[in-house]
Amino acid sequence: MTPYEYLTVFISVVLGLAVVHLLSGVALLLDTRVRARTDWIHGVWTANVFITTMLVWWFNFHLNEVVSWTLPFFLNLVAYSAVLYLMSGLLFPVRGAEVTDFKVHFEANRPRFFLVCVSFQVVDLSDILLERQALGTAWSPIQLILLAIFALGFLVGIRTGNRTYHGLMALAWFITCLSWAIAGLDDPILSL
Repeated sequence: MTPYEYLTVFISVVLGLAVVHLLSGVALLLDTRVRARTDWIHGVWTANVFITTMLVWWFNFHLNEVVSWTLPFFLNLVAYSAVLYLMSGLLFPVRGAEVTDFKVHFEANRPRFFLVCVSFQVVDLSDILLERQALGTAWSPIQLILLAIFALGFLVGIRTGNRTYHGLMALAWFITCLSWAIAGLDDPILSL
């Protein structure tokens, strides 16, 4: 087993738990015995966290090229997975049955959710710095600008109760995720 394989088993488990949590929440919404009002902003954020989790897992495969693993690099990957799990946990409660209105639920958790989203931006920035050091990757000005814009946007989202703003943030993240996914269509994990 390579160091990459050893270290990413743990990361994959936590990312898998985030996905399971999101899918369990969606299954709860689909359960006809549960009467809960849905919310489009909550729904878009659910899709966003799911897609982001998949993309983090997919794009971390290139880390198999890392020769020398450091504790900060590993802890940053743990932080990535932990933040995504916390985002999924804030979207859907652990027990689930106590939520009857996901608009009310999202608004109640919105400041903490957006704070965790700010944490994601910080973790993503550290990832850029650590990967640059370990793999010699180049700076991406667009990526750095997006990180700053989203961090600022989430900080504003913590303070404002404006639903239009929250919806625009959700849609902006969704478009960014789709762009990230489309950019990676030609990057196979394994070439035979």
